[in-house]
Amino acid sequence: MTEYGHVCGAILPADPRLVTVHLRNAHAAGGESKEMTTCLWSNCHSRSIQRRSLIRHILSVHLRLLRWTCPQCFRTFARRGTAHNCQFGGDMLPHA
Repeated sequence: MTEYGHVCGAILPADPRLVTVHLRNAHAAGGESKEMTTCLWSNCHSRSIQRRSLIRHILSVHLRLLRWTCPQCFRTFARRGTAHNCQFGGDMLPHA
């Protein structure tokens, strides 16, 4: 993670829980605040993000550790709640 022009350099584990601990302890990311912040990850093009969503954003967008595969169309999404429509058996099925 690049923070104020400095690269953290930590080698992150593949376990989202351990990455979450690192992000909270080393970078003061996360929390319950709806306050808007920006992602300081190198080359991140996201606009303002709620502070409470920042860790999920990093885990899903930058590290791709949070993935959900639709059991009907097999497309992969950052999380199950990402709504999409897929064609299954000739019918368009909305599902999340």
